[in-house]
Amino acid sequence: MEPERFDAYYNRGNARKAMGDLDGALADYNEVLRRKPEYGSAYNNRGNVRKAKGDLQGAIADYTEVIRLDPQHANAYNNRGNARRDAGDLRGAFADYSQAVRLVAPNALNRATFERNLAAIRQQLAARGQLPSAE
Repeated sequence: MEPERFDAYYNRGNARKAMGDLDGALADYNEVLRRKPEYGSAYNNRGNVRKAKGDLQGAIADYTEVIRLDPQHANAYNNRGNARRDAGDLRGAFADYSQAVRLVAPNALNRATFERNLAAIRQQLAARGQLPSAE
């Protein structure tokens, strides 16, 4: 591939991930970020790959970088909430799911998913007596 074509690596990373080649996808997203470190979508996708590989802290770091680059990125908050939940950080997941619901458009296709995630984590925290008093 041409060295300046980060998008070719990005697209190949997406294809590799779809085919289950997580190591290949990770390598391609790493190359994209080496070439274009401000490309939030590559961080988000790399976070998805890291989460699928069980690297929850790496995934959380990638989603956090997406949010740093674009604080309005509802999907990144939801994804980080998923990783935090899986890592046992229910309060962090609650905060992220709450923010995802606040940011997503009322008619967005993924809004129902975000709301279900928030309701489930709210129920888990309430059962433990750990529900934050304010969202």
